[in-house]
Amino acid sequence: MDRKADWQVSWFDIVQSYGQVKARNAPVVHMVRERMVMTLDSALARLAAMLGVTLDWVELRSVLPASTGDWADPRLRRSALASSFLAALELAKQGRAEIAQEDCFGPLRLRGIARG
Repeated sequence: MDRKADWQVSWFDIVQSYGQVKARNAPVVHMVRERMVMTLDSALARLAAMLGVTLDWVELRSVLPASTGDWADPRLRRSALASSFLAALELAKQGRAEIAQEDCFGPLRLRGIARG
């Protein structure tokens, strides 16, 4: 006895199946969009320069770049705050700054240490 398969598919089914196989075997390329951020190095240089000018306590947020131009973007402001916080910790670790915070979640203050 001879068996014969009788396939019935639409053109859409064939194209869809081909697309699924092609998608499964195609390499995936993930492109990360470039974002503006304040780097740790630039925050460190900025804070070190500012603390070298004054020995008084200053609030960390007050030494962030002004909210104009590119710095008006809230994502860039958050990046600047995070980088400046890490820079302040690094300066304190190096013995070049003191950090103080009186209340939980209160403002973070810092000042330069006079080197003699």
